[in-house]
Amino acid sequence: AWSRWLPAALAACVLIGALSGVLSGCTVQPYRPFMTSEQPGSACTSPATADRLRSTPEVPDDKSYTLHFVEFDDQGWPFPDSAEPNPDAARPSRQIDCAIADLEHKLHSAGSNVLSFVYVHGWKHSAANDDRDVKRFRKLLQSRAALFKDRHVVGIYVGWQGNTIDLWGLRNLTFWGRKNAAHHVAEGRVRELFSRIRGLRAYWNGPRKASEHDCDWQPSGADRCRLRTIMIGHSFGGLILFNSAAPYLLEMLTMERDLPA
Repeated sequence: AWSRWLPAALAACVLIGALSGVLSGCTVQPYRPFMTSEQPGSACTSPATADRLRSTPEVPDDKSYTLHFVEFDDQGWPFPDSAEPNPDAARPSRQIDCAIADLEHKLHSAGSNVLSFVYVHGWKHSAANDDRDVKRFRKLLQSRAALFKDRHVVGIYVGWQGNTIDLWGLRNLTFWGRKNAAHHVAEGRVRELFSRIRGLRAYWNGPRKASEHDCDWQPSGADRCRLRTIMIGHSFGGLILFNSAAPYLLEMLTMERDLPA
């Protein structure tokens, strides 16, 4: 009996594997290719005709928060810019610079503090405007803005191709392909994004004058940190976040272990 069914079973496995590979690579374009910003000195352009739902940053009507999108392909690279000379053409490669420039602009404002949230979505999700995680992240930012009125609330949504197809229930077949993509994303330029955020935190939260203390020294109980950052990863997004940040976390936990008392 086994000799009869084994070839068919092997053929089915090969077919499923091939189908999974094909389905895993269906989405090849960024959801947020356009840069928009009114912040002076930022690295963003200001397309006049770009679709608002496909732009970054995103600012609600009440201006309670700013939401940036940073997207990566299956190899962990930002998507390439459009070759069109039109100034309103897509410039997705600038997403990281845009988000960091906005944080810098807000921190340079006198007496301005920032609360930033970084979210890396997981399998079956994306940076699409109607994605469930995008909607929930907006609600999170809005609720935190209402709670922390003394800070600018800035969200950075890290998008990758976690959702390549949703047809006839075949999306479950993309598990291994999306897991492999998540590993590539974790080793790509998302590390640059996280490193630049850490650089801002190290500068703005540390003493910049001999007479100053860093933000961990709080005799009055007040929050003296200029930049507070909360980083969240879900599903394969957690894999991306942990694998990218693991070297830094290990250094932070062990850097003082062998120093003299």
